[in-house]
Amino acid sequence: KYLGNDIRHINTNNNNLNVTGVIFFMSPTYIIIIILMIIAFVIVLVIHKKINKFNKNQVLVKNKQATKIAKKRLNNAHKYLTSNNQNSFYEEFSQALWGYISDKLNISRSQLSMDSVREIMLDKNVSADIVDEFIGLLNSCEYARFAPEDANKKMDELYQKGIELITKAEKLLK
Repeated sequence: KYLGNDIRHINTNNNNLNVTGVIFFMSPTYIIIIILMIIAFVIVLVIHKKINKFNKNQVLVKNKQATKIAKKRLNNAHKYLTSNNQNSFYEEFSQALWGYISDKLNISRSQLSMDSVREIMLDKNVSADIVDEFIGLLNSCEYARFAPEDANKKMDELYQKGIELITKAEKLLK
């Protein structure tokens, strides 16, 4: 039986309690980490708002991605060129050119025509030579697509001209 021993009395001796470890809370390291986290949060928030603002402007997004999409389509056209698939090559090549000009000049595809492309490119201060080259390349592509002749030579020439023309237009239409 523990009668009288089950409750201990309050210790009145002056016991000194010592800290046995490093206190991390409110230490300089803790404060620096908190400040860095706040700064990182603000940076991420600013970047996120900038990206959202950029993505809301569809004209700007299309303009910026026009070259990337055209290169992707031209790569597909090159695959068809190497596999000697004429119809697919001309279709993909034509889509690359029309898509590039549509996105770069902000013309809807339903309003695209040789005349509208010529007019808008001239309004954007693109030289008449490049405009004529572009229109000529589109005409050549359409002609070769529907009235094929010397396939491999024509496809190689069109492909090289297309790359050169898009490179020139990219410098002028920024």
